[in-house]
Amino acid sequence: MNLIILGSGTSVPSKKRKSSSYLLEIDGVVNLIDCGPGALHQLAHTQYTTKDISNIFISHTHLDHISDLFTIFFANRYYVQKNSICNSFMVYSSKENINVLKNIDKIHRYLTYDDNNKYEFIELNNGDSIEYEQFKLFTLSTIHSKGSLMFKFVDRKNLSFVYAGDTGLCENLCEISFNVDYLLIECSLPDSISLETHMTPYKVRELAKASKPKNIILTHFYPEIDKTDELFVLKDELIKKYGINVIISSDLMSLELR
Repeated sequence: MNLIILGSGTSVPSKKRKSSSYLLEIDGVVNLIDCGPGALHQLAHTQYTTKDISNIFISHTHLDHISDLFTIFFANRYYVQKNSICNSFMVYSSKENINVLKNIDKIHRYLTYDDNNKYEFIELNNGDSIEYEQFKLFTLSTIHSKGSLMFKFVDRKNLSFVYAGDTGLCENLCEISFNVDYLLIECSLPDSISLETHMTPYKVRELAKASKPKNIILTHFYPEIDKTDELFVLKDELIKKYGINVIISSDLMSLELR
């Protein structure tokens, strides 16, 4: 597996962090996970283009996670017309999220969809298990918004990767993260600003103790936490106490997961 952090920030404008978006390549299959503002132009800084993307997984439909979705379809339509090729995307999310996306699609479809540039919305449920040729996918719901999902990918070598999306600390998060090889988890806010629907260093620490992931990749940072040293304190503590490797993500960071 290979992971590229397209955006490690939130909806709040930042000079160094775009909104949530990630590329996960598994045995040649390129999966886009969320696509907030800036994702399309961040893609131009990688070795990939829109035509390389096969699957798009949407955790929830807050704008900092989806606003570039139809921009990607629109841009890809230009690409396929210019190069006389065909392309299609499979977009996966919960029923609630798909309903939102279909309503947006009604507005933009005349610009984004044609016989050579197709996309299909596919519903996932809490607790789904789906087997693809290159990997298995597992889903669980989160404490964040109605229909929000976490995704667990397991490749043919049994390497596991979890994207938790936006979530608070909950039983499902502990379950899907248990002993996982790589956990991409938000750490949005400092401990002084604690919300039920987001993670803080304290909550990540409690999750690490309960679930013991081998590697934690922190992401989705508001400016408030970037102004503190809490991420670095957390990183040092988890490696010293529990032997858990912690990576503080930055935009366009590329990681080989093995």
